[in-house]
Amino acid sequence: MELMHYILLSACAVVTLVWVMVRVIVVPEGWSALEYRNGRYRGALSAGLHLRPRVLTRVELVDLRDRVLTLSGQEVLSADNVGLRLSAVATYCVADAARAINTVQDYQTAVYAAAQLAIRAVVAGMKLDELLTNRAGLGRLAFEAAREPVGRLGLRLSSIEVRDMMFPGEFKRAFAEVVKARQEGQAAIERARAEAAVLRSLSNTARLLEGNPALMNLRILQSAGGSTGNTLVLGVPGGLTPLERMDTTSGRPSRRDAPKQEEPDSPQ
Repeated sequence: MELMHYILLSACAVVTLVWVMVRVIVVPEGWSALEYRNGRYRGALSAGLHLRPRVLTRVELVDLRDRVLTLSGQEVLSADNVGLRLSAVATYCVADAARAINTVQDYQTAVYAAAQLAIRAVVAGMKLDELLTNRAGLGRLAFEAAREPVGRLGLRLSSIEVRDMMFPGEFKRAFAEVVKARQEGQAAIERARAEAAVLRSLSNTARLLEGNPALMNLRILQSAGGSTGNTLVLGVPGGLTPLERMDTTSGRPSRRDAPKQEEPDSPQ
């Protein structure tokens, strides 16, 4: 009994000693762990379970997943000295954890500064008209300018996209007037095209009716049949003239059907 008690005590002592001396490190997926011993960098630990001595050993976890960094609006001058305010979004990740941690104090701040400087450099080399026409490519140019400085920090820049481009109030009003004038001009062109098409159609119809007079009567009959309350009078060849027709409502005979009056004999 005393032997069993001694064994249990010894096992507890060994477990306690191991717990004090050995450190259990669990690195999750998508992360990296940097091991430092006696203040020196020893290497990176991949995802999984690791045992390291607890004394004089430090482990720092680094997230390797993609990160989205929002660049707040900053005042930038274009090549023609027009001030505008830009905001953008940058996507990056840690490619070399050791370099990112050991080279710069805060790599996220470094990425922020590099992206802002790249945007300023690109905008400063372009005029306002070029910025308006090449707004979609502005982020790509800034990405090309910032990729190498960010890469030297052990980071991989994926993209830079311009989110907002804001101009002073007077430029906004001028742009609105330009857009309005362009839309009005386009509307006038469309109206002129529609009027020209209508006139062309009427001209073709007139030539067609001129060559086929019977079509005019058919067209008149078609128009009268589609409406109510209209009286249509057509001339029939060889028929009665309008003055000779009988008024069907009064029942009076027409001029042709009325009896002829004898003319008095002229005196000898």
